[in-house]
Amino acid sequence: MSKITLEPNSLGSGTFTLSAPNSNNNRTFVIPDADGELLTTQSPIGPEQLTGLPTGAVIQVKQTQKIDVFSTSTNTYVNITGLSVDITPSSSLNKILIISTITASSTTNSDWGGFSFRFLRDSSPLPVGTQTGNWIEGIAGGLYRRNRHGVESYSYQFIDSPNTTNTVSYRPQIAANIYNGGTVAHVNGSANESTSYSGNGVSTITVMEIVG
Repeated sequence: MSKITLEPNSLGSGTFTLSAPNSNNNRTFVIPDADGELLTTQSPIGPEQLTGLPTGAVIQVKQTQKIDVFSTSTNTYVNITGLSVDITPSSSLNKILIISTITASSTTNSDWGGFSFRFLRDSSPLPVGTQTGNWIEGIAGGLYRRNRHGVESYSYQFIDSPNTTNTVSYRPQIAANIYNGGTVAHVNGSANESTSYSGNGVSTITVMEIVG
């Protein structure tokens, strides 16, 4: 026959009372055959406590939002200042769902100018489209004519497998596609800040840990 033992703590001075509710029902509580602690409404619960969840369950969500303008004339990929997010997976078997929207435009002194995007996990690029000709490899991009500076939103979704429980950082990068020079890529705005028809926007990156 199994036994139940209540062990006092010699270092404490408080009294703990087990009390029954005002009820006319009979109840049975089965103690699990495992070590552990009782949780209360004040107990902190993090991803490491969420075990036994079904595949596809969302454990944690992180997001970063950027509202100011970032511009670059570099035709190689550069970080978009202030737009990155860190997440620490609770299991190396879990996936990370990336959902991002980037608002961008470009200005050019030439007939055409544009930009391309890609995403990094830490310093490693995530999959991009196959390069053709002189195109810059990326996951999305835009192309604008001279004096046409409309601001548009570009979306991205990807399920990544970082295979680690260390903190990982996700961030988008942008590159200006220069045709005959003079192209500037803008995130969240355009060069025509004095006009009312160009507009601006907000860019976000959201990551979710998914039980794998």
